[in-house]
Amino acid sequence: MSLYLAKRPRLGVYLNRINRFVVSVMVDGQEELAHLANSGRLQRVLKPGQNCWLVPQAGKHRKTRYDLLAVETEQGPIVVDARLPNDIIASAWEAGLIEELSSFRQMQREYRSGSSRFDFAFWSENAEHPCLVEVKSAADVSGELAFFPDAPTKRGGKHLVELLAAAQAQQGAMVILLAQMEWARGVVLNAAIDPELVTTARQAQMEGVQFLAYTIKLQLPEAIHLGKQIPVLFDIA
Repeated sequence: MSLYLAKRPRLGVYLNRINRFVVSVMVDGQEELAHLANSGRLQRVLKPGQNCWLVPQAGKHRKTRYDLLAVETEQGPIVVDARLPNDIIASAWEAGLIEELSSFRQMQREYRSGSSRFDFAFWSENAEHPCLVEVKSAADVSGELAFFPDAPTKRGGKHLVELLAAAQAQQGAMVILLAQMEWARGVVLNAAIDPELVTTARQAQMEGVQFLAYTIKLQLPEAIHLGKQIPVLFDIA
């Protein structure tokens, strides 16, 4: 199953990043502001002058007229909206496209467990406890490898600690990394950016937390599809 975009994106030109969540773009010869739903640095992704895809938005409380969906690079388009991976994974589960989730019969989004709220909880038939799942967006790229994270993330580390505790208690726990481009051949857990997170991730994997990674397949401006499964790389040396 695909994630069909409710609002048709339009082409523009990316100019520069004004702050963490606002960028400047050119649309129909006019400079506009667009919301960037991504807290990562994206220094290897966002380049002035590149074509980009913008989703028109409206609302009296909005300060921008568009959301920045994706940018066109020499290798192809990269989705930079970090909100979309959860919708893509939910659609893929409903269509039975993720083998590791195929045994689950019930799903709940934004599930609270302990002191954290997880992206998903999945239940198999007659299960007492759910499998906790966190989905992470990997939009940073170098060559054929996507990277997560590309900025230190205390929230991501906290989730890993609680997933580790769940696995130690014999509860299902999983991290799904979604490379936000088609050509990635693996997702690297980026120790250069957040060594503490990667250390926790290594321990979590050894204790039973599953780590999966997928690419996406873009059919702009209509839809985004789940792509192929790729390896999660803890060490690329």
